[in-house]
Amino acid sequence: MRIPFVHALVASVQSSFASLLECELERSELALSNGLSHDVSGIIGLTGLTNGLVAVSLSRSLALRTASSLLMEEILEINDDVSDAVGELANMIVGSAKSKLETSQIAITVPTVIVGDDHQFRFPARAIPIRIPFHSDAGCCTLEIGLVDDWEPVEFNVELLKARLRAPVG
Repeated sequence: MRIPFVHALVASVQSSFASLLECELERSELALSNGLSHDVSGIIGLTGLTNGLVAVSLSRSLALRTASSLLMEEILEINDDVSDAVGELANMIVGSAKSKLETSQIAITVPTVIVGDDHQFRFPARAIPIRIPFHSDAGCCTLEIGLVDDWEPVEFNVELLKARLRAPVG
């Protein structure tokens, strides 16, 4: 797991929601992913220095608010506009995190969006995905990250990762 990239993703989620949606997200405790998501997920693939998936899953209420804000009109139902908005949001979050690392050694894919109650998606076989939940007055979202570095051992220590994510970035 590339800790600097995870830090950058968390910061990017919070700054994207704050600037685009004027919505402050409160981060909850990191955990292993249980494979379940919210109503709408924007999924970005990564290749290069690290490989895997990053998913930004939003509750129905937060997905509607996201689409309404990005399209500057009130959206009341999950539709293609909401899917496009969530895909664009995921793209902005992962793109921003990648640019913070100033690396060209990671390529990102075009977003894929999945809609549906408690939908699931799969991470690469060797990845041990984590989930970082966020909450706000507008709804909740979860950042799910499943990355594999060829040089990284498969063994995984959740407590060590939590401690590293609490440590100052720098």
